Amino acid sequence: MATDGNPDPPCKHITVYHPGHHHLIIAYRDSYKSWMRSLRDDVPLSALSIPGTHNSPTYHKALPSVRCQVVPVHEQLRKGVRFLDIRVQPEHHKIPLKDEMILVHGVFPISLTGPRHFRSVVDEVLQFLEENPSETIIMSVKREGTGDSTDEHLSRIMRDHYAGDVNKWFTAPRIPYLGEARGKIVLIRRFHLEDGLKGEWGGAGWCINAETWADNSPHSLCPSGDVCIQDFYEVMETESIVKKIQYSIEHLKRASECVCPTDSGTKLPFYINFLTASNFWKMGCWPDKIAAKLNPAIVEYLCLNHNQADEGCSVKGDGSTGIVVCDWVGDDGNWDIVRCIVGMNARFEKVKDA
Repeated sequence: MATDGNPDPPCKHITVYHPGHHHLIIAYRDSYKSWMRSLRDDVPLSALSIPGTHNSPTYHKALPSVRCQVVPVHEQLRKGVRFLDIRVQPEHHKIPLKDEMILVHGVFPISLTGPRHFRSVVDEVLQFLEENPSETIIMSVKREGTGDSTDEHLSRIMRDHYAGDVNKWFTAPRIPYLGEARGKIVLIRRFHLEDGLKGEWGGAGWCINAETWADNSPHSLCPSGDVCIQDFYEVMETESIVKKIQYSIEHLKRASECVCPTDSGTKLPFYINFLTASNFWKMGCWPDKIAAKLNPAIVEYLCLNHNQADEGCSVKGDGSTGIVVCDWVGDDGNWDIVRCIVGMNARFEKVKDA
């Protein structure tokens, strides 16, 4: 915001105003395309507050329960999103040399106007990282759809045709520090590995392991210990949206009570919090309708109550939100939820020289 008529003020900021409580949040950033640039290298990604999108490429014309976003992936990244949720189906399961993969949501393609492909999303992300090398993008990949491919086939395609370049992808089976992830895609796999890939990284496997993901769970830790999720999505009636909001807030609290580890021997998992749900058969429970209630409720919670101590108690943890995964971000130009999440990283800012 410019003040006193100065078109180029020394300091710019963005405000988030909550009218119901006459509450104003002031964020110093005026641009979010490189918000990680000011953060310390020695912070594990799991300690950060990271905005994400659910079924990230599903902004095309599609069935109402399939479409989850309103703007393309490159615009999401430019506005501050750093976690992408991608669902794919390999097109040629009997021809391992072919790398084409269709973007899907459940059993449906993400567009009614023709197939969309994973390669285009990867190209967009890599182009963004080339232009903004201070950033990193966490990408979760899962196999869905109606084809005959297997997880093992998907793992080989990913390794051989997409994520083999260690200068562009972080594929070690652990959560990295920001400094070693800058300029790279950090891959979380929600698929099983082909036997030949289980020996990667000295026998530790390949990529951050989220292959055993509890279905429809309000709170679950993957067996690898690297991912703790809230992914309750079966909101069958509009009345259940209140329950979904409560589950989302409870997971925010879990993330906020964690403390950034000071040694490499302490594991801090990704806290991944899906603010998403749907019911194909009920219009009031389509993704856009649920997001219209979930997103403002979480903005209100983050602005007013996040990481606040109960009466007579001290504040617990660093106040991170973990990874917050949203539908319909940027709808009508509203990016408040992204701005609120990014703003929670202030404690990890680099110390400026006096």
